[in-house]
Amino acid sequence: MKFICIESEHTLADKAAGEIIGIVNAKPDAFIMLASGQSPTLAYDCVSKKLNGDTARFASVKVHKLDEWEGLGLSDPQSCDSYLMKHVLQPWGIKKANYSGINALSSNLQQECDKANALLNDIINPDLCILGICLNGHIGFNEPADALPAQTAVVKLADSSMKHPMIEGTAPITRGITTGIAQILMSKKIIVIVTGKNKQAVLKRLMETTQVSTQFPASLLLTHPDVTVMYDAQAK
Repeated sequence: MKFICIESEHTLADKAAGEIIGIVNAKPDAFIMLASGQSPTLAYDCVSKKLNGDTARFASVKVHKLDEWEGLGLSDPQSCDSYLMKHVLQPWGIKKANYSGINALSSNLQQECDKANALLNDIINPDLCILGICLNGHIGFNEPADALPAQTAVVKLADSSMKHPMIEGTAPITRGITTGIAQILMSKKIIVIVTGKNKQAVLKRLMETTQVSTQFPASLLLTHPDVTVMYDAQAK
């Protein structure tokens, strides 16, 4: 695991955006898994600025939604679908057929999980996964627990996740759907974006971790051969 401190969150976003574009330049039909939320937003927006409307190079890129809140969909502004539509799908020119992820409005979420698992089993190794890290160390919605789902699954949210500002104002949400930890670790490259003073404690914990534990899901990233943690001055 490589840690890179970048003083400004805007400079960090520029570097992360450069990594995303570099992977697409090297592999125009790249399959990338993307987290939602505050941490990666500037990086996604920076990709859009660098493209400057020239989205042709992203015409074959495939985007997979990392996770979603149960019961929220594209029409809900708090959903991961809505977030990705605003910051990724539209500005990057991602085709509808090239976007995948759980439909959290489905009456059969297990069937949705099965579909996602079939897709990821076929892909085997996503080219890139962009992650944030929550205060409790969760990645995706893989919350601290005695065991974590290997594949896409419906999970109970931790209290801190249920209070996430992304879903402020919604009816209480107690479950999420997440890409499994094993599927995340199958990615060829993982970039973790950590910004802000509120992430100081969890970043310090990750930096000092010498053992992996499902009680601190981010620690499992230590088992991956190509993980870069980019953090800004406020998070250190």
